[in-house]
Parts: sequence; C-alpha cells; structure tokens
Amino acid sequence: MPRVTIAKRCLSYQQVYGNQFTLSACHAKREKAYICSAFAERPAGLCEYDESLAGLSLTYRVSEDGEVSFSSLDTYRDALNKCIGNGDLKLGLKLQCHIVNYGHELNNFFGTLFIRLFAACGALSQALQVFSKLQDPNVFECEAIILAHSRHGLYENTLNLYDTFLKSGIQPDGHIFVAALHACTNAGVLALGKCIHFQILESGIAFQSFLLNGILNMYLNCNSINDAFNVFNSSLQKDTVTWNMMLEGCKQHGLICETLQLFNQMQAEGFLLDNVTFISLLQTFSYADSIQQGKIIHIMSVECTSESDPFIVSALINMYSKCSRLDDALELFNAKKKDGDVVIWRVMLNGYACCGSLSHSYALFCQMQQQEGLEIGKRTYASMLHACSCAEALDYGKIIHMYVIESQLNTEDNLARNLIQLYAKCGRLDMANRVFNNLLSCDTAAYTALMFGYGDQGESSKVLELFSRMLHEGINVDEVVVSSVLKATSIEGSDLDVVRLVHTLMEVDGLNYDFHSNTLLVESYVRFDMHEDGNCILFNSLWKCFYTPGQLTDLEYAKASSRTLDKLFVSLLHCCSILQDLDLAQIVHSLFMECDKKWDAETVCSLIDVYASCGMLDDSCSVFKASVSHPVIVWSSMITGYVNHGRTSDALQVFYRMQEEGLQPDPCLCSNILKAFSCPAHTFNGRVLHTRICACKCGSEKIIKIALIDMYARCGSLSDAQYVFNTCFFSDKMTWNALIAGYACNGYLQEAFEFLQAMEKTGCKPDASTFVGMLKGCASFSVLKIGKLVHHLVLEFDCDFNFFLCNSLINMYIKCGSLDNAETFLKLTPHLSKAVWNLIMSGHIESCCSEKALLLFQRMLCAGIMLDNSILVTVLRACSSTGTLSLGMLLHSYVLLGKVKRTSYLMNTIITMYSQCGDLEDAQSVFHKSNAKDAATWNAMIAGCAHNNDFDLASRYFTRMQDEDMRPDTITFLCILSLCCHMGNLEDGLYEFNTMTQSHGIFPTFEHYNCIIDLLGRTGFLLKAADLLYSLPYIHNHVGWMSLLSHCKLHESKDLGNRCINHIVKDQNRNASGYLLMDQVLIHSQHETEADNLKELRTGVNAWKLPGVASIEINDRFFSFHVQHVDNSPCSETDDKLVRLKLGMMSCGYLPCF
Repeated sequence: MPRVTIAKRCLSYQQVYGNQFTLSACHAKREKAYICSAFAERPAGLCEYDESLAGLSLTYRVSEDGEVSFSSLDTYRDALNKCIGNGDLKLGLKLQCHIVNYGHELNNFFGTLFIRLFAACGALSQALQVFSKLQDPNVFECEAIILAHSRHGLYENTLNLYDTFLKSGIQPDGHIFVAALHACTNAGVLALGKCIHFQILESGIAFQSFLLNGILNMYLNCNSINDAFNVFNSSLQKDTVTWNMMLEGCKQHGLICETLQLFNQMQAEGFLLDNVTFISLLQTFSYADSIQQGKIIHIMSVECTSESDPFIVSALINMYSKCSRLDDALELFNAKKKDGDVVIWRVMLNGYACCGSLSHSYALFCQMQQQEGLEIGKRTYASMLHACSCAEALDYGKIIHMYVIESQLNTEDNLARNLIQLYAKCGRLDMANRVFNNLLSCDTAAYTALMFGYGDQGESSKVLELFSRMLHEGINVDEVVVSSVLKATSIEGSDLDVVRLVHTLMEVDGLNYDFHSNTLLVESYVRFDMHEDGNCILFNSLWKCFYTPGQLTDLEYAKASSRTLDKLFVSLLHCCSILQDLDLAQIVHSLFMECDKKWDAETVCSLIDVYASCGMLDDSCSVFKASVSHPVIVWSSMITGYVNHGRTSDALQVFYRMQEEGLQPDPCLCSNILKAFSCPAHTFNGRVLHTRICACKCGSEKIIKIALIDMYARCGSLSDAQYVFNTCFFSDKMTWNALIAGYACNGYLQEAFEFLQAMEKTGCKPDASTFVGMLKGCASFSVLKIGKLVHHLVLEFDCDFNFFLCNSLINMYIKCGSLDNAETFLKLTPHLSKAVWNLIMSGHIESCCSEKALLLFQRMLCAGIMLDNSILVTVLRACSSTGTLSLGMLLHSYVLLGKVKRTSYLMNTIITMYSQCGDLEDAQSVFHKSNAKDAATWNAMIAGCAHNNDFDLASRYFTRMQDEDMRPDTITFLCILSLCCHMGNLEDGLYEFNTMTQSHGIFPTFEHYNCIIDLLGRTGFLLKAADLLYSLPYIHNHVGWMSLLSHCKLHESKDLGNRCINHIVKDQNRNASGYLLMDQVLIHSQHETEADNLKELRTGVNAWKLPGVASIEINDRFFSFHVQHVDNSPCSETDDKLVRLKLGMMSCGYLPCF
C-alpha cells in the first residue's frame, strides 16, 4: 500500500476516534509492515534542517495485542499550534517541508493547521494554496479559511467563499455563519445578512449565544434596530454579552428610553452587571439633560463593581465632564489619581479640554510631568495636541511640541500627524510643513492632515501638489484624499484632467462606493459643464444599490438594504441639487416612494433642498407638508429654501410657525435666518427676530451673538451691534472681530482702531480675521493711509499671511489706487495663487492700465500658473480694452480645446472681446454656436453691435431675443439706448425708452436717463435735457451733467454750461474733466476773462487730469500713444497711418492737433 494512502487512512481514523486510535488485531498484523515502512523511514534531506526541528521525527508504538498508537501526530500538532500562537512563519514553513517529505501535506488534519498558521501570519495567499490542494475539504478546513479572510477584512472574499461552500453542499457550522454575518456587517449588506439569518434557522443548528450575538451585531450595525429587537426578544440564549450588545446598539441609535428599559429588564431577569454594562450606560448619559440618570448609574456601579476599576472611573470622569460637571469629575479624579493610572489622568485632561478649560488642562499636564512613577505615553501627548488644535491654544500646542521632542517621540507617526493637524488648524502651515518634511516615512494620514490644512487656508495649488507627490511616491489614495483633492479643484478651478485622474483612481481602487466622494465628483464635473459625466455617475450609484456581488436583485433587495439605500437616496438627491436636474430628482423621488420606506428627517431635508435648488419651492412646500414629523432640521431646510430665493417674509412666517408649535430653533438655524435680514431695508424685522431668538434657549449662544452683531452692522445700526456686544457674557476673538469689522465696513475706521486697542488690552490677540475686516473697510472707502497702518499692524502681530489676508491687502491697495504696493506682493511672495494674480490684473484693468495687466499675465504664465475661467475672463477684458485681438483669439482656442468649463459668463466675455476689437463676424459666430443663451449672452451681442454702430443688426438681435421668449432686462435696453444715442436716432431712442416701461415693466435707472439726456443733447434739445436732469431725484449724477456740459461745448451754450459746472463741482471740486469742458465752452464762446478765472480756480484745487492714452496692435507688436507725448520707438506702419489720418481730416476741413 502506498505511503500516502496509509497516512490518509490513519489520519481519518484519528479525526474520528481522537488522538489515540487503535486498529483491530487482524488489521494490525496485515498492515503493520506498511505502517512501519511509512513512518520509520527518515528523509534523506532532514539533516539540512536546524535544531528547531529536533525531536519532531514521527514515531510509532505497537503493543503485544496489536494496538498501534501514533504519539508523533500530537507532537506535530503541538509544534504547529505554538507557531500559530507566536506567529512564527519561518518555523512553520520548516515544519511544512518536514511533513511534506513524509507525505502528509494533502490530508485534512495538517491542512487545517497550516491554514490557521498562514492566516495568523498574514500569508493568505499561501493559506489559499493549502486549501485549494485539499481534495475533500470538510467543515473544519472551510471554517479555517473563511475565518482567515473575515479577520483580515476581506469581506467580499468571505461572502464569495461562503457562497461557494453552500454550492458545494457543505453544511456551515456556527463559526462559518458568524464569519459570514461579520462580513455582512462590515460591508453594510443587510439583505444578505437576513438571508444568512434565515439559513441559520433552517439548518437546525444549536442556537448558541455566540451565534445570537453575531446576528444581533449584524442587525445593529446595519441600522436595523427593529430586527435586532425582534431577534433579541424571541431568543432564550441570552447572556451578559447579549444584553451589553443591545445596550450599546440603543446608545448608538440615540434610544435613551429603550436603553433604560433594557437595563431595568436585565436587572429584573438576574443577569450579571459587569464593567462593560456600566461603561456603556455612562456613555449613554454623557450629556447635560441626563445627569440625574448618570448619577444613579454611578451609585450602582460602585455597588456592583470594584470601585478602583480604572475603566469605570474613567467613564465616570468622562460623563461628568461632558455634562459640564467638572467639580464632580475632579472629585473622582483626586480620589483616584494616586493610583498612578495614566488613563485616569488622560481622561481628566480631555474633560477640561471638552469644557473649554485649556489652561486647567495644561496645568494638569504639567502636574503629570512632576508625578513620580507616571509614564506619559504617546496617547497622552496626542490628547493634548488634539485639545490645542485651535488658534487660541497655539501657544500651549507649541509647548507640548517641545515636550514631545524632549521625550524623543517626535518621529512617531501618530504624534507627527497630530502635530501637523495642530499647526494646520491654527493656520501655521509653515510649521505643519516642517513637521511633515521631518517624517521618516509619510503615510496617507500624514498627507491627509497637511492637505486639510492647505485646503482650509485656500492654498489649493499646494493640495494638488501634495496629491501629485503622493502618486509619485506610491502612497495609497483613500476617500479622504479624494475629497480634499476634489474640493481643491473647486476652489482653484484646476484643469479638468485632474478631475478625470481622480475619477480613474476611484474606479480602479473601488473608491466609487463612497457616496460622499461620488457627490464631490459630480460637483467637479458640473463646474466644468460636464453634465453628462455627472449624470453617468448618478446612474452608476443607483445601479450599485440594486447589485451585490453574486446576486443581481430587483427593488425588493433595495428595500431590505436600508442602510445602503438611505445613504444612496440622500447622496443622489444632493447630486441632483448640484446638477439642478429636476427630471432626475423626480425619478429618484419616485423610486424612494416605490420602496415604501419611512421618510426620515435627512431624506425629507434632501427632497426639500433639491426642489428648492431647481426653483420649485411649491414642491418643496408639498414635501414639507407631507412629512409626518417636523424636527428642527426639516424646518431649517424649508426656511433656508425661502431665504435663498429672497422670500424673506415666507421664511419669517415659517420660523414663527415653528416656534408656535413648541419647537426651539437651534443656533445654526437662527444664524442663517439672521443673515437673510442683514440689509437696511430689513432692520425692523431683524429687531423683531432678535426679540424672538432671545426668548429661546439658544439665545445666549456665541454663534447667535456674532450673527446679531453682523446683522446690525450690515443694517448700519451700529448702536444695536454695540448693545449686543456689551450683553455678551464672553468677549472672545470672534465677537471682537465681528464688532470691529462692522464699524470698519460702515466707514468708522477710527472707532474700529479704538476697539482693536481695547481688544488687545483684554489679552485677546488680533489674528488674520481681525485685520481682514478692517481692510475691507479701508478698501470700500479708499482710505490708503489707514490701510497702510493696518498692514503695519499685520506685520507687527506676526499674523500668518493666509489666502484671505493676502487677498484683502492686495484688494485694499488696488481700491485705493496704489497699484505699485499691490504689485510688491508678486515680488515678496514667490508662490501666489491664481486668485491673487487675477486680483492684481483686475486692479490694473479697472485703473485703465490694461497693458500692464497683459504684462502681468505673461509673468503669471512664466511662473507656471495654469489658466482657469476667472483668469481667462480678466485677460479677455484686457484684450478688449487694448484691442489685442491675436491674444484674444488664442485664448478662445484654448477654451475650445476643453481645458476649462465653457460657462455662459466666459463665452459672453469672448463675444464682447471680438466686438470691442472690431471683429463682429467672429462675435456672431461665437454667439450662434452657444448652446445655452441667457439674457447676458443676448446683451453681449447687442452691445457688440452698438459698439460697432450697426443699429439694424442690433435691432434684429433685439427682435429675435423677444421671439425666442427671452425677456429683455435693464442691460438690454441700456445697450439699445446707447446705440440710439451714438447714432443720434432720437425717435427710436424715445420709443424704446417708453416701451421699456410700458410694455416690459422695467423701471428706468439713472443709466437709462443719462442715455436719453445724451441723446437729447446730441440732437440739440439742451433745455429738454436740462429739464429732465432737474426732474430726477437728487443724487450725485455726475455722468448726466458731464454729458450735458459736453453738448454745451458743441452748441456754445455758456449759460447752461455754467449751471452744469456748478452741479459738477458741488460734489467733486477736483473733477478735471468738468473744468476742461467748461474751459473749452468759454473759449469757443469767446469769454476769455471768465476762462482765465476758471483756470485760476482749477489750479487752486489742483484739478488736472492725467494725459489720455490710446493703444494699437500691429504685427503682434503693441504700441501706446499718450497725449502730448512723442513715441521714441517709431514704427513705419503707425507713422503711415498717422499721415493718412491727418490728410483725411484736412480734406474734410478739420485742423489736426497732432
């Protein structure tokens, strides 16, 4: 008989009869020789192994009556079990080689042991190889391999193996069922878990407590609390673990009353209350309203458990701290701190931090340093660093950092990540980057922490740079990294290729199962106008809801998978809001109705939001009324919908109804509705709302006080803002910042400085947000002197130059006309974001320095900054101003390549650029190829026709606009009136002016009136133009009076000109253009004496204007011409053109002045 056959037969006997088995006497005599030959031979290669295998050779023993025993099998089993316990893969492999030489590898006994060995050592591939070689695996081998996959988190593989076992006819035991249930729990596959539960009931297997606990754990973690209660109530095999599991499940679902009922029932049925029971209960009652129940549990825990148990004490301290009962927590801590348990100290540190007492937390930490025999480990340092992760506690965080360095723990990965998070959240990205660069090995968590820091500060280019570095170094990308990168693309407007790369990674790594990442991806595609890609992602998500590996089901499966389905519907509805896709939203809504599921608050909020975002507020209201219960968040969604659509009165009515039904608004809702009334027209309603909110429990919350200060400041009622500030029981940095910004933005900069000094005296150090508010005020009122002083204070207080502060400083200098100071930021800061470059270029364009803006654009490209929509719009505006058609066409080609999103605003700017450069044909081509034309698109085309004096073409577009049901707006009529004005077409101009009011219901603005005044002046009706000006409400209408004054020059009307100049200099005594026009009026009417007097007055107020400038592009070269300035770089083309212009003017009877 072959060796392997005997070995398999002996092993089978051993599995049936135990480790010691016997053969009958006749069989022993017949097979004795074969057995001896099978086990007595020593392999030739055995001498090559080391001493660790000594004594493991197989031996046998045969008694006189023919009984044969194999004690060597026990020897191998014991040796392999030791390898499993120690995780000794090396010795296990040597044992495998030793056993193979005796022909035992393919038997079931050694197969089970080797599967367990490889699984314990993390070598699952080798475990699978052993399992695949087993010819007839039994339930023990199946149990070993499925447990191996389940314990290593390979839940999909676990379920696939389970399905394979069933198809092979293997009847699972309790451990296989539990492994499959564990996989369903972690994969969130409730429907499959229910199927396994049904199979357990059908199998007739003994319903032991560990199997019951596995079923309960699956239902609780899949958010099916009702199923869990049904199983629990119908079971008779409960133990203490079962009760604890139900208590924990009720805690996680916020079922306080049910938790108390279970606890009372557990006591009544006589089950043992252990530490786990009390810890779970104490965590359940860790909030202020349940402090009395918490105290009762405290008393019972002392009676039923050891009073010195550190875990119970820690849970008690944690409960009292979260209930803001620091005195009780401190009493417990003082009684137990001498025990030297570092956990109790750490919980007390966290308790102080939870209550906002960082100074006490730091003092206790210093006390820990002096305590003998108390070892401060990594977890304690991590807790302190987490507590200091706010700007106010940065100084404490720096000290803790020093302690970490002294303890030589600064290279520990977890602590390094905490340090990065600390500095990133405090805005000190330089320090965070330094810690990051000092890490020996950077993992995903370290990259994520730094990415979050740069993202919060608006440094999106740095986020994308870190992402590129991760890919280069082969670091794993998870859902958190994907979220950071996609958010960065939204802020920075990066290349579409980045979004597509992230999408590819999500598909390859399976990250597309994360609904949050799906939502962000849809947002990214929508920003680039890729709606088809966004819709594709939505339908893929919907498909995954109805598909599970190995089981394609219909809507019934989705009904059972409540956890997955709830998340899916909310995610899909949010994506529909982003896409503003009403049809798809209605499809998702219908599917939800078909599933016959209860409407939870989150789903109701999502439905209200999606209909509101699509402009269907009536549908939002219908969903609101149809929902059974209206918690605060549902009311908040309805109010937000009204606020976002400007229906403040409806929002206020809903808010009052909510209070009438006895619901108290939360701080976030109050803050949001206060923002809706932050304008002077709503001051009265804001005061009424203030009174209502003060009557609520949350009326004294800090966020409410800040929102009230901000609302009154925006309404211009600084006395009310000051009153709210004075009633604050706390005056922290945020309240000071709100008050200072309120005064500064209303022009009271001196008072804002006084508050800044008072803030510093209270020990509250100003930060970047403080100065951002002051800089806004300086920019709004063009107060350069104070703006420079604020800049000096920024440097003095060593504020972090984050994205917002840098932008505010640049904006202040631009609005104050100090372009040189704004441009210094380009030299001092080497790595500026796109937004900063765009801001400086826009400032130059607004200051009529478009040529310099184009030079800055070249510098920006050399710095490696990628183009986005905002930069393209700015540069196209510069091209329009300078007539640089070639660059404009190049940028248009870049847009056509699909590098950026083709927004309506961008395409309208391209139309304007072509029109301003005189290329009306290309402007029309862009217009006709535009798929989604809005009113602004039509206006751009009509304005282009007006700019090129093509009245007929403009009229045709105006008529087509109305034929296509596009309603003209104020801009449309302004373009038409401007064209009539330039053409001197008084009849058509007056007709369109009357039509605007009578047929379209558009109330004319001062811009419309100024067009009519200019038109009347051009056609010689000066007195009618003056009467119209006098009939308008008094306002600083300098444009209208300047227009009339220019026509007084043409028609030599000195008296009316004097009236015009008096109106102009009344409010602008240094209006150089007005003095110049009036001087020309007096000279043309031969009143030289009055002209001299005017000149003296003009000199006295220093009303002189800068020389005019014109520009032209010839053969890709740019030329500028200034009044009374000779160009030192002659060009034959420009000289020839000037000569031809002079000759043309002279032939018409004009005398050139150049």
